[in-house]
Amino acid sequence: MKLRKFPGFSAWQPLQLGAMSAANIASNLLFQWLVLTMLGPGVLTDALFAGMTLPQLFTAIISSSLTHVLVPILAGEAHEDQHRDAWTLFTYLAALFSLAAIVLIFTAGWWVPFTVSGFSVEAKLITVELARISLIGMVFTGMSAVQAAVGFARHKYLWADASPTIANLVAVLLIVWLLPYYGIWAAAWVSVLRLLIQTLMLMPLMGKPIMPDRTRPTTRIAWQRLKPILLGASYYKLDPLLDRYLLSAASAGSLSLLYLVQQLHSAASQIVVKAFAVPAITQLAAAHKHNNQAQFALKLKRNLLLILAFCLLGIFTLWLVGQPLLTWGMAHGAFTHSHAQELWILLLLSAGMLVAGSMGSLTAGAFYAQGDTRTPTWLGSLAFTLGIALKIAMFKLHGVQGLAVAISVYYLFSLGIQLFVLWRRGFMQISPKVLVHE
Repeated sequence: MKLRKFPGFSAWQPLQLGAMSAANIASNLLFQWLVLTMLGPGVLTDALFAGMTLPQLFTAIISSSLTHVLVPILAGEAHEDQHRDAWTLFTYLAALFSLAAIVLIFTAGWWVPFTVSGFSVEAKLITVELARISLIGMVFTGMSAVQAAVGFARHKYLWADASPTIANLVAVLLIVWLLPYYGIWAAAWVSVLRLLIQTLMLMPLMGKPIMPDRTRPTTRIAWQRLKPILLGASYYKLDPLLDRYLLSAASAGSLSLLYLVQQLHSAASQIVVKAFAVPAITQLAAAHKHNNQAQFALKLKRNLLLILAFCLLGIFTLWLVGQPLLTWGMAHGAFTHSHAQELWILLLLSAGMLVAGSMGSLTAGAFYAQGDTRTPTWLGSLAFTLGIALKIAMFKLHGVQGLAVAISVYYLFSLGIQLFVLWRRGFMQISPKVLVHE
């Protein structure tokens, strides 16, 4: 970790982190590509991705929130205090995650069939077993969130981002070797193994192990800051669970295809957000701090238009050459040409997820830049509530393609109400003087 000492490293660091993030996304997608092309979309892959839903929700709701909450707490502390707080949090949370995983594993036979009520009895049994395997990885995901927060607080960003990429690449090699022999079970166990590898690789960030210190106030402070985020996000981030529930009643392989569609849109959105939204949010926070509302509005509008233009270009490219590219890249092994065509159609129908999801990251960041975490949480909950009815209706009327359209509308509506609130509060109004100055 001596890279920071190299001349000019700070100038190259954003590019390095962006490249590492892209590599992490690509290696994760490669893992899913191998599973789908070697096994083909069907009952087994549907069961695998359905069984992974709860661990993924845990990552989206708790793990990511932990990182955001813990970094400000640990950053700036004296090294000794930071070391003690890091191990105290790591120990307590590891115990908590382990207990939660044990309870969920033993009760999986009850709650998993409810989440995939449309599956056959045999498919439900397979999903239960695969879910139990995936839940083991939930423990490592939670532990890695604490480790990553420590790494970010100590400005060791590169290793915190590199570890998941290396773990994913190891998982890809294992999948190529084991999947032909052990099938879907190999995919489930390798998914857990890659999380374990990631956790082990991040351990050096923690320093020498020490006993937790119950006298430190860090745990109480972390819980106070985490609680309001969890209360809101635990509701509207249940969106994937609703999708899996509906798709369990669709034809075999539909769940796997739409899952891949959402992963592809999410991956593209992450790249756009890191390129445009993340730097813009820092600028918005600075403008708000200096009470410069006109500058705030200008930066917000410009970056929203940049994101919109970039996403529309991506969608146009997808429409123009997406079908032959997907056929070339996906139609291998058990993944047929008809699967590739269906994947292309679903990507186009759900393209609102890419556009509104990317722009929504910036609009939500605009609220956060003002110190307002409550408004985007309430707006997200409102959009999800209305989205439930829309998704159910569209799925019943038009099946998987109807659900893809509903996903687009849901994301667009969520973005629309955020833009409306920002406009009503005056954060979308640009002064002519600012335009002249710019």
